[in-house]
Amino acid sequence: MVSKDEQALNASEKRFRRYGQLADVIRLICVDIDGTLLDSRFQLRYNVREALRRASQDGIHIVLATGRNLDSAFPIATALGIKLSIISSVGGHIRVADGRTVEVPLASKPAKDILRIGLRSGSGLFVTRPDRSWTLGAQRFLSMYAHVNHGTPIDSIARSLFPPPLKISLINEKSALERIKAIISKRYPRLQLASPFETVVDATASEATKGNALDTLTKMIGVSLGQTATIGDSENDLTNFTVSGLSIAMENAPEKIRSAANWVAPSNDYEGVVWAVSQILKRNKDVRSSFKDV
Repeated sequence: MVSKDEQALNASEKRFRRYGQLADVIRLICVDIDGTLLDSRFQLRYNVREALRRASQDGIHIVLATGRNLDSAFPIATALGIKLSIISSVGGHIRVADGRTVEVPLASKPAKDILRIGLRSGSGLFVTRPDRSWTLGAQRFLSMYAHVNHGTPIDSIARSLFPPPLKISLINEKSALERIKAIISKRYPRLQLASPFETVVDATASEATKGNALDTLTKMIGVSLGQTATIGDSENDLTNFTVSGLSIAMENAPEKIRSAANWVAPSNDYEGVVWAVSQILKRNKDVRSSFKDV
């Protein structure tokens, strides 16, 4: 019997033949963290780490793109042991490998309103800055994601808004979040609302998306978007899929994410990042060979 991951490999081989004729080599790989880089136990596997090291050694710029704040992403970046850039807070913060940074904070009025909506609905709230998160509201929801974002408890909305947050995460039951999203969308239609998990909604500024951040980052380091590949599994990766030259979804991603991608890799528990990087390196080699033949 063929497993789901073997089916994904077969489907990806067909897509590889369809999309394998991109005009240039891939010079940047942008990788989501949770559900992509890490397995379902939130572990960084040895083979995944080594695959990204091989890509880095081949001259490919590695970018971690995550909904986590910078502080929560740093241990994973350190564990990879390579020079890389980080897009954190769903695009609200960019840290280039050379230390340059860009921030896109939420405006004060919508941020304050979102916090009030969250508290009235009984949600848990992470108020994210690059170096820390403030936490407010229901502890039972906050504890569900303590492994993803570290937070310092605070009891004042006014204090939590200084300095301006890059992202506000609302944590609640799925049905409650649907109502909350509807309220926020009606009041602030230009804000970005994305769900990295079904019990979380991340609110960021209208310009703060992973796709916009990747666009900014590529300009800062001199790589064209057509030379980028994105690997991801969640709703907030879709903007990256739109701008990247090559998009790769994980088999564990929802169907709408998989259908938006050029390739589908095996799941995070089957080290799909290893497969994706191997295909990219193979394709780069073929493209370089074709250049030599011209």
